[in-house]
Amino acid sequence: MFCRHVVVDTALGDVTIVARDQAVTGLYFAEHARRPAPEASGVRVPVADERPAAVWARPMLP
Repeated sequence: MFCRHVVVDTALGDVTIVARDQAVTGLYFAEHARRPAPEASGVRVPVADERPAAVWARPMLP
């Protein structure tokens, strides 16, 4: 499994989107109380590299 995350700037602040292979497995706000450990979120990749995840999530975020 390939785990990675992107950070997307939204009207509500930064949102971290975590994915494993082709599935989104987590959405976390900057002040989220129960975030996973950083190593559990995999490597951070640029939004451009994760366009499908960012495009999927953006309409759900104000």
